Amino acid sequence: ASNSLFNSKKPIDSGWKLNGDRLLGEGKTWEGTFSGFLAGSLAGLILFFFQNRFQLTFLPPLSPILIFLLVSGALIGDIVASFFKRRFSIESGDPVFLLDQLDFYFGSIAFASFIYFSVCLCFQFVALT
Repeated sequence: ASNSLFNSKKPIDSGWKLNGDRLLGEGKTWEGTFSGFLAGSLAGLILFFFQNRFQLTFLPPLSPILIFLLVSGALIGDIVASFFKRRFSIESGDPVFLLDQLDFYFGSIAFASFIYFSVCLCFQFVALT
């Protein structure tokens, strides 16, 4: 059953179009997003393990929640970059200088920061009431 699921390659945008262009294109699939989340999470959790086991102080402090937020944000950043590339009629897979290199970085930092500070503000609000 899982083999047929991963061979189907379902696009995230389900073929929807905006002004005649696909929202994201064929290159953004649920399978790829799920695989990217698993691979990024596994890599982050391995770093987290080694950081705690061997006191690797040169790494920024990590937690499993932060790892999942950073991975999710990186994938969201990639999807948003793909959306903008389609708006400018750039074909799927065509390179765009800096956008293709930094979409993961800015997406992960923006998403993790937004969630982190939103949660902190909610807890401060609850503590004040």
